[in-house]
Amino acid sequence: MTRSLLHRSKWTFASGLALGLLVGVGMLVGALSARSFNSLDAGAPHPFAEMKLHAMATNSGDTFSMCTGAIADGMEGVFFLDYLTGDLQCMVPNARTGRVGGAYKYNVMADLNVEAGAEKKPQFLMVTGLATFRTSGGDPRPADCILYVADATTGNWVAYSLPWSRQLAATGAPQGGTLLKIGAGKARELALRNE
Repeated sequence: MTRSLLHRSKWTFASGLALGLLVGVGMLVGALSARSFNSLDAGAPHPFAEMKLHAMATNSGDTFSMCTGAIADGMEGVFFLDYLTGDLQCMVPNARTGRVGGAYKYNVMADLNVEAGAEKKPQFLMVTGLATFRTSGGDPRPADCILYVADATTGNWVAYSLPWSRQLAATGAPQGGTLLKIGAGKARELALRNE
């Protein structure tokens, strides 16, 4: 019995030693690989170069939507759409003052051909997308995003931008006005037949 226990102890010790050596060799190989990977040519692009991510958020309820979009110089605005009134508003903070620097308002009902008191209530959708407008300079310029609003009931959609003065933003002066309609269309073409 003592001999069996001694044999097991030696076997356990040998197994543990072999496993430890295997882990140690694996760590050594990993360290050497990392060292040679870091010593690649400094001018060559790193395979895992830093990537800048841009995320916009959208959320909605039964009677209200909101989403964010890039305005200018790293500043985002937040867009609010009230389904009951059709009022679309945008609030943009000012990086210099830390307060609201821009306020814009527009009503989308006419652009989307939504009738007041219509039998079918509109079902609005709202998202933003990045945009770089090629303008001939000047100030104000269009914001760095386009806001898209659609009515899922009719399939009508409208795209908006807003004028943003970088000069006013730099001085901390407030700015605002109306959103600018830059496009519209119909995403759903229904062919109605009399049967």
